Amino acid sequence: LKTVDLSSFMPEAPVIATGMFNNCGALERVVLPKTGRWRFKDSMQAMFQLCGSLRDLDTSKFDVSQASSLAFMFYGCESLGEIDVSTWDVSNIESFDHFAAHAMLKRKGIEKWDISSAENVNAMFHNCAEEELDLSGYNTSNVQFFSQMFENSPNLRIVRGLEKWDTSNGVSFYDMFG
Repeated sequence: LKTVDLSSFMPEAPVIATGMFNNCGALERVVLPKTGRWRFKDSMQAMFQLCGSLRDLDTSKFDVSQASSLAFMFYGCESLGEIDVSTWDVSNIESFDHFAAHAMLKRKGIEKWDISSAENVNAMFHNCAEEELDLSGYNTSNVQFFSQMFENSPNLRIVRGLEKWDTSNGVSFYDMFG
């Protein structure tokens, strides 16, 4: 499977997309509808996990406002390069666990996310391609799991705003900066 054309696939109800393209290693392109937004509910966990050849995906059309998990969503998507998440309303997301780990991926707009519902940010920026992050707007008061958050990110030189984080509910910080 190299290309999936979903240009006419626009369900009326929000969809659950857990593992939808999981381990489609040869998948290079997903074509989405040109108009409208693709609405998701519950989980998008592992939706594109291990899609190492994926290069073309317009993530700006994703409506994740009813989803609760983005865990492992882009895990291992090493050919994707960059995704635009600037329009995503992630205020209901509880888990960002390994969101784009092992992907060396830039995430356009991630610094403006409202992660106030998050409990798990394990490896959220693991192996990220960014050189600088300003996370001063992140409300981390509900986060319990911070482990491996910035681990194995050789390009990352500056992370701003950590001094503003509320980590009082944190129980796991292992290898956070490993």
